[in-house]
Amino acid sequence: MRAEGIDGTVELTDTELVVILEPNPKAHRVDRWERRFALDGIITVTHRPSKRRQPDMLELVAEPRKPGHPVQRCEFRFGDEDAGGRFFAALRDTLGPLPEFDVVDAELRAQAQQLDADQQRAYRALRKRERKAVADVPESASFAGYSIRGDRIHHGASSWPVAGASADVDGTTASRVGITRTVGGAAAGTLIAPGLGTVAGALLGASAKKDASKRYITVTTTTGSFVISFHPTQETAARQFAAAINTVT
Repeated sequence: MRAEGIDGTVELTDTELVVILEPNPKAHRVDRWERRFALDGIITVTHRPSKRRQPDMLELVAEPRKPGHPVQRCEFRFGDEDAGGRFFAALRDTLGPLPEFDVVDAELRAQAQQLDADQQRAYRALRKRERKAVADVPESASFAGYSIRGDRIHHGASSWPVAGASADVDGTTASRVGITRTVGGAAAGTLIAPGLGTVAGALLGASAKKDASKRYITVTTTTGSFVISFHPTQETAARQFAAAINTVT
């Protein structure tokens, strides 16, 4: 059985339901769309009679095309209600009794929400185990909230590999002239990888006036760079931390 619709055609064969939708710029569909649903894989089909400005519609939910994929969904709009009703009756006779679409849809949404909640719990548990594992590793060096534990530099929830990293201490006023700086401790003079522990600050040009009351450690790693600001009285500790980074091979 074959029926015409507003956007294309739908055909019922002995083994499958074939839906073909023609290109429609209004629906943001630039290519011809064809999907074949095996009859034994259809979960539910519902007929929505036309109402006000809504056309006669067939809604379908089918099993995923591949394991692990979401269920398939399809809507087909008929040109007139009689065609939709006749096609739905033929499809229902072929498939036999099926659960209501709204019931299936609600169950699928509940399953998706439960899966999302389970994934969030699993992620939180994983992060907790990771934090505990980090805490169990003794510090080999630390400074201003940054620490070297095992093979990584840690700061809050961010971390960087220490292997291949280099640290440069900007400890004198003369050495800071001409270096692009960020106010508030954000990264300066290097390409900063987004989301890797940088502190927000306003970027100033190389000719801008520098904050002579601050000193900086610029750390460059294989996955990103960051800058640590410190008071001049902390310079000895800062150089010790930088040396700890630079001595790792």
